[in-house]
Amino acid sequence: MVEHVVLFAVQPDTPPEQVALMGDRLRALQDKIPGVASISFGPTFTDRGKQFTHGLVVRLDGKDALEAYAEHPEHVQVLEENIKPIVNEVVALDWFV
Repeated sequence: MVEHVVLFAVQPDTPPEQVALMGDRLRALQDKIPGVASISFGPTFTDRGKQFTHGLVVRLDGKDALEAYAEHPEHVQVLEENIKPIVNEVVALDWFV
């Protein structure tokens, strides 16, 4: 298994509906991309994340599944339509579980 963790710095003036749609579309990838075991997304509720306001955790079947997830058209579409327009900065980490 691989854990894929992403932190997002959502632009402060982003309407809440747009952030909610980003989360909904990310969570929906679980049922659309083979090899995805689970997806969790949400806002931070502490100030420990510095500029990062939201987090994503994707658990995948392995390294090949991570690579397929990254290139999958559904993921690329969410990235282009729902993430890039409202996010200032992203950091991601991947490790084996």
